[in-house]
Amino acid sequence: MNLFILDDNSKITINKAEVLLIPEFALLWEPVRNKSERDKNGYNRLRAFNEFKYIYLAYDWESPYKGFTDQDRKNTAVEETGLTPEELNDTKLISAIVKYQKIQVTPQMRLLDSAYRAVDELTFFYNTVDLQERDEYNKHIVDSKKILDSLGNLAKAVSGLETLELVVKKQKEANTRLVRGDVEPGYRD
Repeated sequence: MNLFILDDNSKITINKAEVLLIPEFALLWEPVRNKSERDKNGYNRLRAFNEFKYIYLAYDWESPYKGFTDQDRKNTAVEETGLTPEELNDTKLISAIVKYQKIQVTPQMRLLDSAYRAVDELTFFYNTVDLQERDEYNKHIVDSKKILDSLGNLAKAVSGLETLELVVKKQKEANTRLVRGDVEPGYRD
């Protein structure tokens, strides 16, 4: 799903044709909901634009921040959009996020996302492991040999992650090549 369109003048706009077909997204687009000091009648939909931008930056598989941890990606998206904690906890926005995650994710992408989370947890483990920590009998709590063995398998893990990324990219490319022009593939494509 393409939430945004980049025109020839490098201006980003919302892809209304796709967005307004999905009820959870259409609710974010309502003028009444978008009223603010800068947009008195809500017709500029400044809030909706920031919410869609947040969804893209924080949750899209092709976000420029996809290499960040989940929390860092969300924090950076908040900084870039200026959404307040109250706006982030809005039930309509939360529903739109849930729907967006369901729409964009294939089983292979779910697997890749899980692999990224495992990498984040491994990174945290290696950053915090204390090889000098000992129990009450003065024995090492962490077996350094096991740590070294696991480090030896990291190259295989990285290679597997790269292979899985390629599978997901090829799947996305195949889905976009099935149709012509500006048409998006349907559920049978």
